[in-house]
Amino acid sequence: MNNSTTSVIIFIIGAFLTAISQTLLKVSANKSHDSQVKEYFNPLVITSYAILAFTLCINIIGYQWIEYKYGSVINCLSYVFIMFLGFGFLKEKLTLKKVVGNVLIVIGIIVFTLF
Repeated sequence: MNNSTTSVIIFIIGAFLTAISQTLLKVSANKSHDSQVKEYFNPLVITSYAILAFTLCINIIGYQWIEYKYGSVINCLSYVFIMFLGFGFLKEKLTLKKVVGNVLIVIGIIVFTLF
């Protein structure tokens, strides 16, 4: 496996971790908290921000072997992952608008990377 393939895999993993982080933040936001401090400093929020920090670090590694424009485009996959995690874990509805929007994102990523 060459370095650019490794970078693409790193960015896909980063996009998935970002989606997990956002899902954890949504779970925390849906809960009621005893105080404002506990709303912002609870295990879900802290874990979410730790995942985001880790994602930042692996993205820095990924940018060593790929052009900047490709990394940011691949990171858009996080929207697709968020849709599926919201459906699977948060029991959110998959509306036609969400599906069409995510299909357009994937088409945009494909078109951008091919041309």
